[in-house]
Amino acid sequence: MKRFDAGVNFGASFSITKKLSIQARYNLGLTEVDSRPDSASGRKFNNKNSVFQASPGYTFNRYKAS
Repeated sequence: MKRFDAGVNFGASFSITKKLSIQARYNLGLTEVDSRPDSASGRKFNNKNSVFQASPGYTFNRYKAS
């Protein structure tokens, strides 16, 4: 296993109403984190990290500046 991992992140957010929103993000791994072959078959796999995130959002009332 390697100690360093690099990736590219991108995402989007969509407001459903003034208070409700949804967000999605994806992290595409660029660095191969483990280069050892599979012990059973001897095949080498593409061992890169990748993460997909989805989350809801809620905006609370804010005080207006006077």
